[in-house]
Amino acid sequence: MPRGKKAEILEPDEIIPPRRAGRPSGYNEQITSLICEEVALGNALHKLCEERDDFPSEATVYRWLEEHPEFQEKYTRARERQAERRAEELIIIADTEKDAAVARNRIDVRKWAAAKLLPKKYGDRTTTEITGANGAPIQLEAKRTINFENMSEEQLEQVERALRLALEHKKE
Repeated sequence: MPRGKKAEILEPDEIIPPRRAGRPSGYNEQITSLICEEVALGNALHKLCEERDDFPSEATVYRWLEEHPEFQEKYTRARERQAERRAEELIIIADTEKDAAVARNRIDVRKWAAAKLLPKKYGDRTTTEITGANGAPIQLEAKRTINFENMSEEQLEQVERALRLALEHKKE
């Protein structure tokens, strides 16, 4: 305490609460496993990071995902499991929800989430077909201009032979 200052006595309602320990910020495989399990169960990462003191901040999780390929792999698998869970929930909702409008809404949200998490498995399949005029096959045509003036005698003979072969082939 600085010299010349008197110690102040705090009233009971003025007591300062003890400082909370900070969120974990150092990479920890045990925490990353917990994060992946919670995500696989369908919990939102941002809510987990907001509500659980034993979880790091959301920014830290995303940094870990960039810096640690093994965590990125586990997290990707957890998201796939989350999509599978969403897809399984569709049947349960359809079988148990009494209000059709509520069921339709809950099902649509889960279908959308599953399609975004696993688009190859649950996304809409789209195909694109390109055709020529009136649905005909596309016609490819290649044109090339040949300058005979700059060709040697040997090159001109090769062109002449190629043209003769093409004409013979066309007659057959």
